[in-house]
Amino acid sequence: MSSKVACESARGRPMAEALGRSLASLGGIRSVVAPGERVLIKPNFVGPFEKAVTSFGLIEAVVRQVRAAGGKPFLAESAGFEFDTESTFRAIGARDLADRLSIELLNLDEHPHTEVPAERGPLSCFLVSTPVLEADRIINLPRLKGHSLTGLTIGMKNLFGCIARETRRKIHATGLSRGIVEVNRIIRSDLCVVDGRTWLGRAVFDVERPLGLIAAGTDVVATDMTCCRILGVDYKRVKHIRLAARELGGAARPEVIGERHDVGPVRLRGGVGAALHRAAMWSLYAGDCLCSAVSGGSVIPKVHYYMGVRPRIDRKRCDRCGDCAHVCPASAIDIATCSINAQRCMYLRCLRCVDACPAGAISVIGLRKPPAGEKREGERGWPGA
Repeated sequence: MSSKVACESARGRPMAEALGRSLASLGGIRSVVAPGERVLIKPNFVGPFEKAVTSFGLIEAVVRQVRAAGGKPFLAESAGFEFDTESTFRAIGARDLADRLSIELLNLDEHPHTEVPAERGPLSCFLVSTPVLEADRIINLPRLKGHSLTGLTIGMKNLFGCIARETRRKIHATGLSRGIVEVNRIIRSDLCVVDGRTWLGRAVFDVERPLGLIAAGTDVVATDMTCCRILGVDYKRVKHIRLAARELGGAARPEVIGERHDVGPVRLRGGVGAALHRAAMWSLYAGDCLCSAVSGGSVIPKVHYYMGVRPRIDRKRCDRCGDCAHVCPASAIDIATCSINAQRCMYLRCLRCVDACPAGAISVIGLRKPPAGEKREGERGWPGA
């Protein structure tokens, strides 16, 4: 595979133009897609927040490129572990996008999975989505973000949506970095196009920092390594990228072509706090494996809800106007009692009610605030802020 990675500025120009320039630098879409091939476009639809998911403009531009090459594109995804995929699709408008583009959108939680042997690591096999394995080509469209457990989530981590939730749970409990490498050993991206229109410090809840960048490559490892360079991060600090560079290929210093706007260094989570967080999450997923074996369910959405980010209504300030209930896609708000149904909210937590409340009666619990001076001019704020 080529170690060339094309970088283009998406500032002040249509996403389609930036994508076209990137693909032209790599030999054009026809060097990746042949006529008649069924092409999986794998976005990042991790949760119900526009800023945390792949740009719809980029998705549309890729769909048009694939069709121009004679390919048959389709979208497929499974949301983050604590979110409901179908609710996420509808909250962000993914179903509407698919209808507008006349393209199939698969909820991979509702499709069969195939057992595939793992080459290395503690797990003997992975459950991989059958439609993913049956695709002729895979175009990987990650969102450029930080991650509380892996440091960064770019192209390699984005393929986690292609495996069963049961396997994801086991990977978190037995070795996340090794699991990411094995997923990429089994599922090979034919093209990776990184949505770097902004930098988000966490996978879902954080402040956006404008970047205006697209990075594309046919080698997902080289593409992830290049994004590390742009962010001013030594890729060896990101364990799954370091392992993949050694085991799956990827040049020690990929050739970067086109425009590049280095924005680093960005700060990755580290120190004692990060170590304790990783240990806590490992314990959570290990315990959840036992819970799943006994009951078939998961405690993770409940833990994320009650110990993480969630909305809360101040009954004294609420004037019962109903605006929050009107925008809630989970139908989780009872106006009469000024209460939020936790069982309905916990699988979405979109926080739309916070922005919708004219009285400011809904606050967000558990949202980490940026350190003083961290937020820069032009950065978008916290959900509900």
